[in-house]
Amino acid sequence: MRRAHSLGIRLAASLLVLGTVAACGPSLPPVPDGVSTISGYAEHLRDTGFSGAFLADHPGGTDAHALGLADRKTGTGNEVGTAFDIGSIAKSFTAAAVLRLVDGGLLGPETTLGELLAEVPADKREITVRQLLEHTSGLAEYHDTEGDFEPMSRAAALRRILGQELKFRPGTGEAYSNSGYTLAAILVEEVTGRTFTAVVGDLFAAAGLEHTGFYGSETLRAIPVATGYEGSVHGRNNPAYWEPTWALLGGGGIAATVRDLRTWWQALRESTLLRPESTRLLLDAVAPEQTVDGVRGRGTSGLNDFGFGATIVQLERPRAVLVVASNANSPEDEITTEVGLVLAQLLAG
Repeated sequence: MRRAHSLGIRLAASLLVLGTVAACGPSLPPVPDGVSTISGYAEHLRDTGFSGAFLADHPGGTDAHALGLADRKTGTGNEVGTAFDIGSIAKSFTAAAVLRLVDGGLLGPETTLGELLAEVPADKREITVRQLLEHTSGLAEYHDTEGDFEPMSRAAALRRILGQELKFRPGTGEAYSNSGYTLAAILVEEVTGRTFTAVVGDLFAAAGLEHTGFYGSETLRAIPVATGYEGSVHGRNNPAYWEPTWALLGGGGIAATVRDLRTWWQALRESTLLRPESTRLLLDAVAPEQTVDGVRGRGTSGLNDFGFGATIVQLERPRAVLVVASNANSPEDEITTEVGLVLAQLLAG
């Protein structure tokens, strides 16, 4: 089954929102008939049963809308301040944590596993930090056998990942690898001597993210968090009560509000957290630039089996950041991707 940190369509090193459409069809999804404004699209989404929130930050201002229910049992509605599982968008935080160490001179993009870890198998000794982030390491997609909530220690995750058979010789191909990002998170701990969650927590603080947290964290317990629908169920089906595990850490396991995701992406875009060269490496790794139907931008997306989806689209003309999150996203659909692309067209004309 698809996992909490997988993307709706695995096409390349990361799911480029605009690239998804380019690869799967000849054009962007159509703008609904009669819709010409963002507020009009919000009404359309309300009428068609969309559940979630979206935010469009553009030269004319900021449009933010929340629709549907965060909790169907209590009738609690979604708000712009409701947090949603963000799936593989969490990888942008992992990449930033690694690249801050690069900026600090503690490792380099070309530093190898053999230089950082003891007892690395010969076929994996030359895997570089860059290859982990760019999905060119040859590592497999997953290292779990039971899904994202499989209890797993860091030591067990490292043993499984290093024991994988490589898909190709490092640097000679490209294959989406959640295991690679879990290994990157382990490297953060090895280099810093701190927990990965604490290091990324520093990133949350540096970027001014007050409504973003790991599964089961005190942060999520203190804010509104949506329950997932239209998919599988795990426990209360709410990230505030899900347990983090090394089956998932590094590749997923984070929930955030659309406002915080907008703030995060602007910090990345403006290189306020990383040096420009590290920012470029991160963006190219998790959200490569592409042009589709004359719309130029970047995008990244996440989807899980438990009803959650999230998408970020960055446009160049007009300069805008669009964030969409849903808690009623069927695993078979790409609801947030479609919403993000329609918003992009409305802004780009």
